[in-house]
Amino acid sequence: RETVSNLMHQEITIGKDQGGRINKLQMLNFAQKSGMKIPSTIVTTRKEDVLNFAKIHSKMISKSMDLNFFFSDKKRSKVVHGLTCEILPEDIQNFPDEFPLTMVQENIVKVVELRIFFLENKNYASAIFSQNSGNTIQDYRNYDDDFPNRVLPFNLPTDFEEKINTFKQLSNLKTAS
Repeated sequence: RETVSNLMHQEITIGKDQGGRINKLQMLNFAQKSGMKIPSTIVTTRKEDVLNFAKIHSKMISKSMDLNFFFSDKKRSKVVHGLTCEILPEDIQNFPDEFPLTMVQENIVKVVELRIFFLENKNYASAIFSQNSGNTIQDYRNYDDDFPNRVLPFNLPTDFEEKINTFKQLSNLKTAS
């Protein structure tokens, strides 16, 4: 009788089972080494660090360090993911002096959100018009069921395709989004 772990490591799978865990800092490093621009980023447990970062970057966001962070909100009957959230100056004032490890990044205001899924040697890109909804302006995954975002196929420029291919080689990922 085969275990689930053994079944997941057979040749028919698309990649390695990492328990769904991806080191986001390592992926940012690979993206930068691939020639992609990345936002200024800190990882901290201290309010003082966020205050100093805010002196340089007036607009900031926080992101989950773990791709699979989520909890069930039974009151609203929905699952809440570790979504991207804007950090406002008044938010920082309410932070405790020390808090759990948090990733803080410069907030890049988007014109349109591009999401690229790759599988082996093929890239699939979509333009998501998420910037016009209060629900999805920071993170398209905070779906707006009443006014869904417009999503269109998108052709990536050749030079960016090359950057993605370099990223794939550095990260050793066979599939990602």
